[in-house]
Amino acid sequence: MAKAWIEENIPSGSHILLQGEGSMRGAIQLNESKISLSEKYIRYKSIIDTIPNYHGNALKAVEIKMKNIKEPSYRIDYFFKNVWYGEHFRTDFMLGLLDLGILTVEEYKKIGIDYIVTATYTAENGMKNLPDFYAFLKSLENECRLIKVFRYQGPPAENRYPLINPEIKIYGIRKEWFDHK
Repeated sequence: MAKAWIEENIPSGSHILLQGEGSMRGAIQLNESKISLSEKYIRYKSIIDTIPNYHGNALKAVEIKMKNIKEPSYRIDYFFKNVWYGEHFRTDFMLGLLDLGILTVEEYKKIGIDYIVTATYTAENGMKNLPDFYAFLKSLENECRLIKVFRYQGPPAENRYPLINPEIKIYGIRKEWFDHK
């Protein structure tokens, strides 16, 4: 539902910061623009060139996506819960992608982000184990405009299997969203 809503309501070409679930996979599978994919290809290539005997498929995945661009498409950047990914995916490539960490809303504004999409899989008390990530999510509530929320209608987050049916929140970060707050 969140993907369909974004495609119907957010203009193609918008710059979206999407909570990531892997190097090329977001919590919502949105179509990336050629500009977005080209930037990733260059960044990935620079990281891969520093890793001896790298055998992954990151560049091939970007090349395939570049040949099969679908509309609407967006410029997409990802943010991650660094602690979790650092513990579970300790590859040079993934750690190279995660070095930036989570930036502040002000820094994302400077980069030109238009929207931020989060996918919260755990209850708030479980999030406090990830203080940087938790602080970032709290800052979104204060510094951005919440545009849309998609909640799973079922058991509370504490009783759900991890990584299934997240609460999706879409925030506006552009100046015009703040003017209407």
